[in-house]
Amino acid sequence: MGDGSPPGLSEVLEVRPATARECELAVEILEEAAAWVAARGQDGWKPGSFRDEAGTGRTVLREALAAGELFLGWMAMRAVGTVTLQSADAVYWPDAVDLADARYVHRLAVRRNAAGLSIGKALLQWSEEATAVDGRRFVRLDCPARSPFLRAYYIAAGYGYRGDVTVGDFRASLFEKAL
Repeated sequence: MGDGSPPGLSEVLEVRPATARECELAVEILEEAAAWVAARGQDGWKPGSFRDEAGTGRTVLREALAAGELFLGWMAMRAVGTVTLQSADAVYWPDAVDLADARYVHRLAVRRNAAGLSIGKALLQWSEEATAVDGRRFVRLDCPARSPFLRAYYIAAGYGYRGDVTVGDFRASLFEKAL
């Protein structure tokens, strides 16, 4: 930037599809986030839920990788966050009128040593831009219904609350943003 102002996060955070060799980085980031949430007694991912018996990414991550829907956020050549941006989600959005009119954010997480740098917000913004480029009108996501922090986070990011849904023993709050 020629005006002396610091670069914006979008200029220093590069988001790109994860490769097969990088899938483990997404697992590490998600497991770190799961441990952090559990240590605080909050609802969310359970530690170990992103690894299978072999210690590699669970099927859901391998499926996202194969579909080209698993992404990593990079700063200074270091993976600092991950997000899955799905093309459809009939599990959490079974009542959506048009599933193909949106992309669906899942497994958004940031490394703890990069917390406070607005990386989560940048990954959401990137997801919104990628969705718009894809010609879709909405970004949708879910979070634990009993997580006031995450609910407030998504509302502050411009997402509207669309109700709750129960999948198995997980109660999720649904959020949507029109683009």
